[in-house]
Amino acid sequence: MGRKKLYIPIDDEFIEIKTTITKNQLIKILCDNFIPWTECYRKCGWAETCKYTKRLKNSRDDQQCCVVMKILENLINCTFDIYKKLNNSKKYRYLIAITKYTELLADLKGWLGMTYDERIVKWAGDYAPNMYGGLLRERRNMAEIASLLKKIKGFNTEIPVCLVEGHGDKRLLQTFVRYSRAANFDILKYVDIISGKTAIRKGRIDTLIKNKIRQGERTIVILDGDESKAKTMNSLKKLWEQKLVKQKDIYVFKHNIELAFPSDMLFQAVREYVNQFNLQVQIKQDQIIKIMADKGNFVEKCEKVFNINIKKVFFDGYLGFLLAREVEWKFSEIMQKNPPYNKHEIYQFLRVVAMRW
Repeated sequence: MGRKKLYIPIDDEFIEIKTTITKNQLIKILCDNFIPWTECYRKCGWAETCKYTKRLKNSRDDQQCCVVMKILENLINCTFDIYKKLNNSKKYRYLIAITKYTELLADLKGWLGMTYDERIVKWAGDYAPNMYGGLLRERRNMAEIASLLKKIKGFNTEIPVCLVEGHGDKRLLQTFVRYSRAANFDILKYVDIISGKTAIRKGRIDTLIKNKIRQGERTIVILDGDESKAKTMNSLKKLWEQKLVKQKDIYVFKHNIELAFPSDMLFQAVREYVNQFNLQVQIKQDQIIKIMADKGNFVEKCEKVFNINIKKVFFDGYLGFLLAREVEWKFSEIMQKNPPYNKHEIYQFLRVVAMRW
């Protein structure tokens, strides 16, 4: 059963929130009770640059932070329609989250002012490094707010984390995100390693994903396809049946991530690797095409054909950089599936990342 009445706890008291409450009334309640008062012109580190402080230049009276008030006002204005459509249980979660959000904004604004103002940092002396840890100590409050809002449509508080099989895959994705400069692929920024398909088939991934969910993280699984693909997919099926991960959040390459690339990009990566490590070997693109045709482990086959040792982590880093450069030049063509970007699986994967996730 939902709550019949809604209350906001304030110190040792409770304020009833009526069903007829308006945006302005809610903003006033939050401002009056959760934004502290201070002599901002003298005590706030932002005093010299804040446009609101300049209006109060001759005043020594305590003020509430107008920056925090404006952020709160904007927040309520753009989410109040969402709030009105919620059931009472979710309305309560929203209200508690917004009160904590208001307190967090006030704390962070104060922290930014202190650490920005050179006078305050010098005055703090040996305590100054502890001030800079203040932002990190807010992570528990942020996690609590995210937990309260995660089931309310529109806020999107989950942190996406990609699970991949090995260190090479991780390096490839993170290098790509670092150099691509496109916000569409930021979801690939946070990557953890599963340590192979054995971890999936033995159920160890279940515990890993459950921990991610408890931390407010959304799990995306990216795997290579190989001879054990059928067994792996059966194991993954159990994950979405248990609602640990959504089926749309699992991507399995046809073979492996390297073979998803076009031959010319693989050729450039192999040649760059050989040059970087001063390996005395001639590389031809026809050889790369032939290796790709075998559909096996690309790096291992290159080692056999060229009689060299390849550190997969470094090689995949080159691939990630080359892919980022291509996306920077040809983003529109890739997203619109223009030839030749409609042929290679790596571009299909990027379209999934940008449009589905």
